[in-house]
Amino acid sequence: MTPLNDVFVGGISSTLVGLVMYVVGIATPAWVIDSRLGLRQEWGLWQRCTTNIADRTCEGYGDISDLTVALHFTRAFAVIGPLLLIAGVNVALVFYAEHKNSNKVQRKYGALIIAGGACGVIATAIFGVELRNAIGVKLSIPFGYSFHLTLVQGLLTVGGGAVIIADGRRDAEDQQPVQRISQGSGAVHATRTFAVIGLLMLIAGVALAYYAAYKNSNKDKTKYGALIIAGGVCGIIAVAIFGASMRNGSGTELPIPFGYSFYLTWVQAFLTVFGGTDIIDIKAGRRDTEDDQPVHREEVIAMRESII
Repeated sequence: MTPLNDVFVGGISSTLVGLVMYVVGIATPAWVIDSRLGLRQEWGLWQRCTTNIADRTCEGYGDISDLTVALHFTRAFAVIGPLLLIAGVNVALVFYAEHKNSNKVQRKYGALIIAGGACGVIATAIFGVELRNAIGVKLSIPFGYSFHLTLVQGLLTVGGGAVIIADGRRDAEDQQPVQRISQGSGAVHATRTFAVIGLLMLIAGVALAYYAAYKNSNKDKTKYGALIIAGGVCGIIAVAIFGASMRNGSGTELPIPFGYSFYLTWVQAFLTVFGGTDIIDIKAGRRDTEDDQPVHREEVIAMRESII
């Protein structure tokens, strides 16, 4: 049995902590909390609870056919995520213990862990956007600890999966002759630069756009939507430079066998550019004038209940 190295242990530990947060987040009902006059109401994915002093009652949402499409999608992503994480962690431990040098497999289950964590982030995004659209007013939404646990786990699980993949790549590189980065072509350096800048812009844009949606700051949504578009475009530039460099370097007209990593970086642009455009154009960045009317708290609570 192969002993575990520190990098791999760190990735698995981060993933396990995130998995615990994920399970607690989707199992508890405090996705939205409203407290007033000694009455505390909580709405979750599966039930809603009311606490009046020491008396607490919880009930389900009834017939599944009466639920909104958004809640169905939220539930689906919320459940798929932990299943992917559990599978990824189990496979990671088994394969690492028995086949330390199986770096290709290690990168695959690292990607499985990242996908699981991303499912939780997607679930919170669907839930939050649908709730904001249902309320449609400039009021902060009192998201509860369950919502935030499901969101924050993404940092730990995606980070853990990335560490595991990086560990697999490091082991693979250790088995190959060392090549100095200075020996790479200018095209390779440019490709790497645009690829990394694009990823950083996307991460920043998504995080800031989510925060702007939470605060319902439509002016900022427009800026961050543009940041997301710019990040996706950087990916297109990266693959274009790489592809042109490969074509010029081969000196032939034969087709170049680009792999799935190349195509993933290319296809992401359709999703990220569309997502950024959606944030800017579909009234997401310009919708405040008709929503500035005062709304009574009871009406807001009724609208919250209407989506679940």
